[in-house]
Amino acid sequence: MKKNLIFFIVVFSYAWVNCYTGQSCAEKGLKLLNQQNYQEAKKYFKKSCDLGNSIGCNSLGFLYYNGKGIKRDYFKAKKYYEKACSLDHKLGCYNMAILYEYGNGVKKDYIKAIEYYDKSCSLEYSLGCNTLGIIYEKGERIKQDYFKAKKYYEKACKLNNKFGCLNLGVLYYYGNGVKQNYYKAKKLFGKACELGLQRGCYYYAFLNKQGY
Repeated sequence: MKKNLIFFIVVFSYAWVNCYTGQSCAEKGLKLLNQQNYQEAKKYFKKSCDLGNSIGCNSLGFLYYNGKGIKRDYFKAKKYYEKACSLDHKLGCYNMAILYEYGNGVKKDYIKAIEYYDKSCSLEYSLGCNTLGIIYEKGERIKQDYFKAKKYYEKACKLNNKFGCLNLGVLYYYGNGVKQNYYKAKKLFGKACELGLQRGCYYYAFLNKQGY
């Protein structure tokens, strides 16, 4: 009877996390996450992250950041987002930037936030590129730099970020950091429109009526 009980406990425990690679554990966790089975998803993400899988680490950070099935914990979210970013997970780096920008679980640090946005952009995360473009264009907490704004919007647009295309178009429309060029602006607005942004369609139609 005792042997049977031990066998049952071992099998039952094994069934909780029956995966062998970081990737397979992450995939099982994501499936459970989609089913809103957060407690079980957490176990798979933890094993995935322990095995060095960036998706597992970032997903675990997501659970802690949003308090999905567990108590919200920004400090633990930071721990796992940070590990995901160190494994070159672009969204993990972007999430770290968010933590530093808003001071969730860390001391607010706009410079570090920019560094993480930049890393996410270098890993070809278009939202990170567009965010940096906005930061440099507005120049609210950093020196305004239209040339850098152009650089990041350009990359975001190349990565098919509709907002990046629209924002780059606006730079050309007003001639901020670039030579004013309505034809280029129209082309960029057209791409934003093709990517599903209604404002891009509106601006494209406006310039089209003006004969550009």
